[in-house]
Amino acid sequence: MPSITSEPQLCAQVGVDEDGIPLVAHPSEDIQSDLRDALTSDLEFRGTFAFSTMHADAPNPDLQVDGLGAVGLPLGDFMAGGFKSVCVDRANGQTNIWELEAAHVHCDNKLWDKWIQNVRKTVCTELGVGPARQVVRVILNKLVLCGPGARPFDVLKSKPSPGAFASMLVLLPSRFRGGTAKATFQERTVDISLNGKSASKTIVVAAYTDAELQSDKITSGYSFALLYEFIQPPDSGFPPILPATEPVALALIRHVLLSWKQQEDVWPEKLVWMLDGYYEHIRGRKAHKCLRGKDAVILRVLDRVAREIGIRLGLTQLSHTVEGDIKGSGYGGRWEESEDDYETAEMVKGGEFEDGRKTNLSKLFDLDGRIIRDSVDWDEEDHEVLPLGCDEEFEPGDKKECSRDAASFNYEYIEYTYERTAIVIWPTTSSFNVESGA
Repeated sequence: MPSITSEPQLCAQVGVDEDGIPLVAHPSEDIQSDLRDALTSDLEFRGTFAFSTMHADAPNPDLQVDGLGAVGLPLGDFMAGGFKSVCVDRANGQTNIWELEAAHVHCDNKLWDKWIQNVRKTVCTELGVGPARQVVRVILNKLVLCGPGARPFDVLKSKPSPGAFASMLVLLPSRFRGGTAKATFQERTVDISLNGKSASKTIVVAAYTDAELQSDKITSGYSFALLYEFIQPPDSGFPPILPATEPVALALIRHVLLSWKQQEDVWPEKLVWMLDGYYEHIRGRKAHKCLRGKDAVILRVLDRVAREIGIRLGLTQLSHTVEGDIKGSGYGGRWEESEDDYETAEMVKGGEFEDGRKTNLSKLFDLDGRIIRDSVDWDEEDHEVLPLGCDEEFEPGDKKECSRDAASFNYEYIEYTYERTAIVIWPTTSSFNVESGA
């Protein structure tokens, strides 16, 4: 799978165009190659928006709180009262929640720091962060005490710091009851239950900042937790980690297409992305009902970005022919149409006429199946089919052809024909868009 880790500061904005579309700093300089890399990356979100787990073997953090000293675990009511006395920042408008900023909290056990880094890796994997997880930092934000009537997981809704895309609440061993929660995102739900283990285990709950959290109240006792944030450095070199269910590759696709659209002299004027399948009935039918599997995923991702930034998409039928001499034919050859079955004929490799190739595109349809153009011109010298060129994708004799034909003139030759459906992509600022009509 192509790497997408080398793009610096993707989608960093430097303003907007006349239509209010963002302009990007460090624009892509090779639209074709960069789009190929992006669309052949993982286009599916592989994680979840919230995650929780319990740890029976977590180390003791050896907590030291300024003005209070060492804090023993599991936390009892007496120590909870002491924490209240040194708390500086009380949670605004929330009942029985006390907070202390990270500057006043110290974890003296070095094993705790190592454990938190291991948890960071697990959470990044579960949240589907992608390759950028290697540069994501986990930073302590505050220490939080929640008493009866408080909703402990509401603190995950705290206003995030710049660059934070997720929060993690590490509940330290303490005796309390209640406080279960439910996280919701785009009609999906994750239940968070403590199962009465709060006094003996360390509980980790993490969620994207845009996940909706509904938390039950604590009925007795106190929960005691460290709130961490997951932060992506602005100079990480990775696409920004965006809301849950958006794959990492989508940021790169958006960056490449924005770069293409903001070119002063738009080139190439269009791109053709060849799909894996041939879909015969694209006229008069909505594209999402025609395409299947990986082809449907690619179109769905492109359509999502295109609608945002003023890129246009269409579908066409691609026909590619390969012709060359038949093995054993020609002057003095032994191939005879009347005697030999051309179905078993093979093309000469390395012959003078090997691989005479030609690509044609048919009518261009919009994604609702309406005709935009009667034909799409194709210039072999100035364009290439993505992701692989036809000469790489189609090899005579590979059994992928839709038809083959043999004929006899002064010498005998064979022709293979390949057909695929293709997505045509073009900016509204290109000459191809003018020719295609508004």
